[in-house]
Amino acid sequence: MAITFKSFLSLRILSPVLIICAFAFGVIVGNRWIEHKPQPPESSQTRAAAPKMTIKAGQPVVGFLDMVDGKPILSGEAGSDIRVSGWAACTDSESPLAKLDILIDKKATATATPTFPRPDVAAAYGRPDFEKSGWKLSSSLRGVDAGDHELSVRVTCAKGETGLLPPFRLVVNRP
Repeated sequence: MAITFKSFLSLRILSPVLIICAFAFGVIVGNRWIEHKPQPPESSQTRAAAPKMTIKAGQPVVGFLDMVDGKPILSGEAGSDIRVSGWAACTDSESPLAKLDILIDKKATATATPTFPRPDVAAAYGRPDFEKSGWKLSSSLRGVDAGDHELSVRVTCAKGETGLLPPFRLVVNRP
């Protein structure tokens, strides 16, 4: 039993010593073999252009409703108001966005105009005219029955072009 205890005691002392030695050896050897090559400062010539989002040919509008908790589902209580936000832009730079209509089950319930800055959208598309594409508004759920509904946004441009943003599922709960 004394031999086992001595073996255990020597391993208990020796193990941390071996780990420290292995670490020190790795640091010393590692630093000798790894060559550090300084990188030149990034310039506008060496920087790759950021990828841009593309717009399909013939598509008059682009945009999205903002996600809620990472999901395209909104919920509210019947008889109350629901807050909706997102971004939208007209693809023809000569025909800026005129208005947005919130549609619940294809019926207009509120109107908005984009006024909030969205530099992320302008940068993603490489379109400075998309800078003021953000919008926020409240829409009434009065007269909307409890249950599942479709909430979408109709975008109207200055020259009359229109388009619908991808819809969300709207869940209206009983009060």
